[in-house]
Amino acid sequence: MDDAMLLSRTCPACKTGGTQLRKNRYSQGDWVLKECLSCGFVFLENPPDYATLQGQFPWENTSGIQNEARRKSYSRSENVVRSAIRGVRSLTNTVIRRNKHVSLGYRYFRQGWIVDLGCGLGNFGPLPPSCKLLGIEISNQIVADARPIFESRGGRIIHADVLSGLQSLEAASCDGALVESYLEHEVQPAEVLRELSRVLRAKSAIILKLPNYACWNRRVRGKKWCGFRLPDHVNYFTPNTLRTMLGQQGFEIVKFTFLDRLWTNDNMWCVARKREH
Repeated sequence: MDDAMLLSRTCPACKTGGTQLRKNRYSQGDWVLKECLSCGFVFLENPPDYATLQGQFPWENTSGIQNEARRKSYSRSENVVRSAIRGVRSLTNTVIRRNKHVSLGYRYFRQGWIVDLGCGLGNFGPLPPSCKLLGIEISNQIVADARPIFESRGGRIIHADVLSGLQSLEAASCDGALVESYLEHEVQPAEVLRELSRVLRAKSAIILKLPNYACWNRRVRGKKWCGFRLPDHVNYFTPNTLRTMLGQQGFEIVKFTFLDRLWTNDNMWCVARKREH
């Protein structure tokens, strides 16, 4: 790939660069993962720019291909481990509701506009009847498919990258946010969270779901962990780095218990809210 199509990032969490960035052992081919020695954040140093990512690596095309390639790469012993992990996860799922976003939405959203970052076809499940969904999505095809769905439910969708979409909104114009399966894709996560804080009213809740780099599955499977999707996943959060970034960008944690970040689960859930200044 032409280097002109690639970005060169410092640490997206603390902006450290140079010798304070160490190459991570999970780098794959031309895709270089770095770990920040200052704050511990793990990220893809050289992701494609937005245009290249959408043109050559659209999520709606690459996701299924990567899943199938990963499945075929497992050895017999690895499949045994996978089965064991699925068993443990099935056991925990009987205790913990898996429709978390629905129960969380009805608990923390009250009324008004809920902004859905990287909305896809729209995450309407968590919305109480008193709420409307405002989606932001960069994919041309997904926006075309999603627009009539949003409009039929009283919502609307903005066709833009998320940072630009948020910048187009007035301050304190939204009442909550869904940040589910999005933040791992965003090359400017701190800037997006800062802008999200601007457009939210005080004490507005945000619900986050994202891969947990600290999970046991990543340690066992290494490069075959399902959370590694290069170059699509560009940020690899742990509970600690997520807490830190949210705090730095104007949010406080409301709900982030042990059960929300189980070591047996590839993903973690978090509820935060905009701090009052």
